[in-house]
Amino acid sequence: MYRVGIVTFGEENLNDVQWPNEWQVGVIDTQEPLEKNTYDLLLFYEQSMEQIAKICEYILHTRKVTNALLWVWTTLESESTRKVYRSLGVDGVVTDQLTVEEWLLTLTNHLNRFKTKGTPREEEPFVKAPAGEILLNGRNSTVKIGDQKAIRLTRLEYQVLDLLYRNAGQVVTYEEIWEEIWQQDGEESNLYRVSNIIFHLRSKIEQDIKQPKVIKTVRSRGYWLDKV
Repeated sequence: MYRVGIVTFGEENLNDVQWPNEWQVGVIDTQEPLEKNTYDLLLFYEQSMEQIAKICEYILHTRKVTNALLWVWTTLESESTRKVYRSLGVDGVVTDQLTVEEWLLTLTNHLNRFKTKGTPREEEPFVKAPAGEILLNGRNSTVKIGDQKAIRLTRLEYQVLDLLYRNAGQVVTYEEIWEEIWQQDGEESNLYRVSNIIFHLRSKIEQDIKQPKVIKTVRSRGYWLDKV
């Protein structure tokens, strides 16, 4: 059974949606504090431009208290808005171009993969990577490099770094990153989405983003995590 929280900022009536049987669905009161790690998935319902700012603000708040998957269901067709949500670290955005049945299956597939993988290194606070002085903390999605303070990452950033971490010293291709993190039935790999996450990762962990020493680019192939 998956615990799914629905986040709305209007008078939307979602009673007609046939939620999957394995979902335990509840509507979240955004005026009340969100309890830590209560949900497996939070689904934000966006129906108007006026709700976008509130959704973005709540996404930022949510990242501090939960490791749940975050998805946005939007009835608007705005590529720029979808990019904003992605930059905030949501795991996916579904639109009305898909039928409700299709995107519910997509979300359930993501929950299944998330459940199977679990949270990396849940039992240990910090684990030393095979990449020298890089240490990851799966409990709160943070990374330490050398003597630096722990750096908080979004879930997507942490998942990508963990993938590179597990393959330290080896090239991880764009396609491998896409398949591991974002693969959706019927959707082709998206180089922009991969490079965007790498950009945000580098901006947090590299001393000089123009001359990265931790995450190296292998032209036309992908990335690899260097030993630091």
